[in-house]
Amino acid sequence: MAALTAVYAAAMIGVVTSAATGVGTVERIAGPAMLLLDVAGVVFGVRASRAPGLDRPTRRFARVVTAGMWLTLAVSLTFTATGTKAFPQLGDVLHIAVMLVLFGALMLAPLRAAARRERWKTLLDAGTVAAGASMLLWYLIIGPSIERQQVSAGLVLAAACYPVADLLVLFGLARVLLRGAGQVSRRTLAMLGGASLAILAGDVRLGYVQAHVAVFDRTAFDFGVWLTTHFLLSCAAVELWRQAVRPVTTADGVRPGLGGKLPFLGIGLGYGLLTTAALQEERVFPWAGLVLGGAGITGLAVLRQLVVQEEITEAAETDPLTGLANRARLHRELSRALRRATRHGRRVAVLLVDLNGFKQINDTLGHQVGDGLLVAAGAAMRDAVRDSDLVGRLGGDEFAVLVRPIADEAEAVAVAERVSRAVAGPFVVAGRPMGASASIGLAVSEPGEFTSDALLHRADIAMYDLKRRGSGWQAWHPGLAAAEDSPGR
Repeated sequence: MAALTAVYAAAMIGVVTSAATGVGTVERIAGPAMLLLDVAGVVFGVRASRAPGLDRPTRRFARVVTAGMWLTLAVSLTFTATGTKAFPQLGDVLHIAVMLVLFGALMLAPLRAAARRERWKTLLDAGTVAAGASMLLWYLIIGPSIERQQVSAGLVLAAACYPVADLLVLFGLARVLLRGAGQVSRRTLAMLGGASLAILAGDVRLGYVQAHVAVFDRTAFDFGVWLTTHFLLSCAAVELWRQAVRPVTTADGVRPGLGGKLPFLGIGLGYGLLTTAALQEERVFPWAGLVLGGAGITGLAVLRQLVVQEEITEAAETDPLTGLANRARLHRELSRALRRATRHGRRVAVLLVDLNGFKQINDTLGHQVGDGLLVAAGAAMRDAVRDSDLVGRLGGDEFAVLVRPIADEAEAVAVAERVSRAVAGPFVVAGRPMGASASIGLAVSEPGEFTSDALLHRADIAMYDLKRRGSGWQAWHPGLAAAEDSPGR
């Protein structure tokens, strides 16, 4: 990956320098770099497709991505041999084929499991994004191409083929972002998405210029976009190979605030273009006022929906009693923290916190007092941890603290000690002073070693072992696992 990045950076510097100084040709700098990136992408794509560490859906996805890499290499070889000519030429046909294969890869990508209605909602939302983009392509490329007085068959074909292929890829990318990654790593999908957007940017620029002038030259921007596309595709192949060596074991949920807002961006793009076109008309009445009014109404409806969506997301991730993270969010954040720690050689720790004697408080003082103690203890724990840590409630009187990232166990121990002191109070609950004690189980990951369930299980073992003897904190160690598995337990 470092070598690919070095090749890409050197080529981009060469392209910018050549364009700025006029020394050398941009094509002679970018061409060999793209060939080198493509060869690396093919090699790693083939290795990933044949590796034994992938499940069947991911292997199928890897094979389609590898087919795209072969086609990308063919595009580079074709343009190197023939140069850039008027559309259509063999390189253009291969380029469109790459787009169609990218669309197939995105549609075949294993995604997060979802109910039937959620799948339909995802498809409809992705369609909204594609519809907004289609209006942009019509406004910039297809419409101006058709309006030109001398329209060749090749120009009409170019105006239709490229935008359609781009829209298909954009639809597949929106579907992945809205649904969330499954057994394919998010880094792989992010690189494929970045390559797709780079291709879209280049195609829109070329289509716009082609729709307005008959002859034009490829610029440094075009070659920079192509370099970026080839670089990201080759990186995606490397990430697939990495995944084959170290498989992804946890499905990744959709990222809050990103995919869910894409349909609204599509709506905004569409109405923005409608407003622009209406204002360009010589007559303000009737269309300019009607379009502006419609855009305003839709904008207010979208803003209200965004507020509702934020409320739903917050409710789905928050414990209703304490306002802390709930079990689902803790698991998702822990999985994400473990992946980041693996990439950066850091560690992650989990604290499981169980309040001692809580049942007796509920039985003697009532559930209202018990709930008040849970709220007070949760707030105290939240104030005791670092800004990067996450406190959540798993249920009942059991809490969890995600400590991220850490260099060694000593950092997690310091957090555990602060949490233990914070839970002790004193608190004022229902007009009476109260305190609590807790048993805290601590487990620390090694880079690439644990899944989230394994780490939580180790913290659970340490916590229950300590609970039999008293309060405070205890770190997991291999001896506890031996005791857990011993006869008589």
